[in-house]
Amino acid sequence: VTDAFTAQYFASPYSNTTSMAVSPTPVLNNVSIVEYWTCDRTTGSSNVPVKLYWENGTRSGIGNYSTDLVVARWNGSAWENAGQSAITASTPGDVTSNSVSSFSPFTFGSRVGSNPLPIELLSFEAIPKNNYVELKWITATETNNDFFTVERSKDASDFISIAVVKGSGNSTKILQYKTIDSNPLPGISYYRLKQTDFDGNISYSSIKTINFSVAQFDFNIFPNPSATGDATIELKGKEGCEVVLKLYDAQGKELYSRIELIKQTGDTQISLNQFSKLSSGVYFVVASSNNILIKKKLIIK
Repeated sequence: VTDAFTAQYFASPYSNTTSMAVSPTPVLNNVSIVEYWTCDRTTGSSNVPVKLYWENGTRSGIGNYSTDLVVARWNGSAWENAGQSAITASTPGDVTSNSVSSFSPFTFGSRVGSNPLPIELLSFEAIPKNNYVELKWITATETNNDFFTVERSKDASDFISIAVVKGSGNSTKILQYKTIDSNPLPGISYYRLKQTDFDGNISYSSIKTINFSVAQFDFNIFPNPSATGDATIELKGKEGCEVVLKLYDAQGKELYSRIELIKQTGDTQISLNQFSKLSSGVYFVVASSNNILIKKKLIIK
């Protein structure tokens, strides 16, 4: 054996997917933001070709096999076109580069952009907030992008859709997106972003893991505004949390007070028929517990 190599596959984008080398030509239009390989020589010095395989052309964003798809090689500062000396145009399939002398990260490249490879996702974040999880992501480019689906799982295996956000079709500028999970799972859960293009092809982001702790408490008022003067307070919080509820008029006069114990983690609803005695106007409901105070407006029509 005169030459030996070690290789490793990563089902995630390389740290830089935007820098394209000016030579050799033709210059790359874009590279995969789904996967890449590292390949290192351990023995020998021969120039050899590199062959990359794909199992699912939809996931890898590969459509135009014969004329556009090439092997891309990271030269330390940018992606360069390593050519296409052979290709198997099927799913699964493979593409072989020209002979190369230097070894580093490799991935799929597109010369004119007819292999979308697909959106270029700069970031995807899942951020626990008080009583919800904020999901936000940034794209650098979008090609044929129809919509995004935010998915959640309790076991990192079976995912369900929790939100759908319209994509921007085709874009070459940085775009920011945001949505929320208003009913997150307590404890450990997993989020991922699914992208669907106009042809029905899909791709996924990496999975984000969060540990969501139920907030000490929060509350909502409904209906609000109230036409009848009656209203319900929905308390959310940890089991055993003692909350003091108070009602004030617009001048700051206390009109009502009661102590409520949250009996189980989740939602506790309290019907406040005393509100039916109130005249039309603006009032404030204040909830406090353990030095935490939350104030919300109530409108009686």
